[in-house]
Amino acid sequence: MSSQVTLDDLWGSSEEEVPIKSSFNSNVLAKYFQQKLLSSSWYTGFGIVNQRALAGQFAKWKKNNTEYATVVAMIDLYMSDYTMRGNVPGWQDFVYKRDKLASSISNTGEKSQSLDKWDALDAEYDEEAEMQAYLARRSK
Repeated sequence: MSSQVTLDDLWGSSEEEVPIKSSFNSNVLAKYFQQKLLSSSWYTGFGIVNQRALAGQFAKWKKNNTEYATVVAMIDLYMSDYTMRGNVPGWQDFVYKRDKLASSISNTGEKSQSLDKWDALDAEYDEEAEMQAYLARRSK
């Protein structure tokens, strides 16, 4: 057994394909959103983009395996289609409309999954049971 074969077994062959991460930089996407917003014809100069908060939302989406191309397509659709925007368009409206945007750009007719897990957690949350557990802990 040669030393190259041993090294390939330990560390992998240099000829193997390196998997491409479907990762993206959240700050770059937040700047992209701001650039698209400021350059859009319907923008009236009212409001600002909180890039830090928007990048935080994009980071949450990234943790839930949302792809870069999907987020860019959502931004482009939001900027170009007036039916996707609310009465006061901006970064908060974009985040609020995320499910509508994601479902409209998906190729399948199925209902798209929520981009963050809070919707599912909120549906499963039993406030009454939590209150009873809290009162039981408190009375000990």
